[in-house]
Amino acid sequence: MERMSEGTQICYAILRGKANQQLFEEEIQKMKVLDVAASIRKDMEPEVRVLAYCVLDNELHLVLQSAGEATAEKYLDRVIRRYEETCIPENDTMLRIDYLPDTRQFPEVNSSVHEQGIVYGISRKTTHFRKNTMHVLKDMKAALRCCMKLHMLPVKEQIVSAPEDYWWCSYPDYLGRCWLPLTSTGELLGALDENEKQAQKMIRQKHLDALAKLSPGN
Repeated sequence: MERMSEGTQICYAILRGKANQQLFEEEIQKMKVLDVAASIRKDMEPEVRVLAYCVLDNELHLVLQSAGEATAEKYLDRVIRRYEETCIPENDTMLRIDYLPDTRQFPEVNSSVHEQGIVYGISRKTTHFRKNTMHVLKDMKAALRCCMKLHMLPVKEQIVSAPEDYWWCSYPDYLGRCWLPLTSTGELLGALDENEKQAQKMIRQKHLDALAKLSPGN
């Protein structure tokens, strides 16, 4: 797998509510935040691409390929602004951005990107953000590892027994079952194999292997 081209990067980000609020608890909320993310991704393409996503009741996980940290920041800020305006118009202080995955859930991702962390603050008049940490994934191999861990979150949370059964993540997109114009699958699939069908088989097998490791007794 090859490194990203000059001037681009991949980062892993989380949008979550303050005080663990369940901002995406209802299916309509999950659909709305993904619709917002897809709309803004379309507006900013090709500066930003979404390689993977997963929405839980209180978190939106994203793996982004962008023209740089400022571009990724701009994308995330626009997602927050539009979601606040359309879904929680009377409360503009509920969301914050967390760029650093929880070390208990993503130990391998954290260790692989630790040395490339970039710390910066986001200033907004309407929302109070704490100082955040962004970690950059160095290549497609690290990005694939991150995406797979993200897709396995619903299984780890015991929401579903298999990642393909959870429609609020990008794994079905990688199997050719895309229902929302949000995910760019070509980069990761192309890094696995030039033939799309073969690449889909390979990524499915990798997820099956990851699922087997989560089974009782392993």
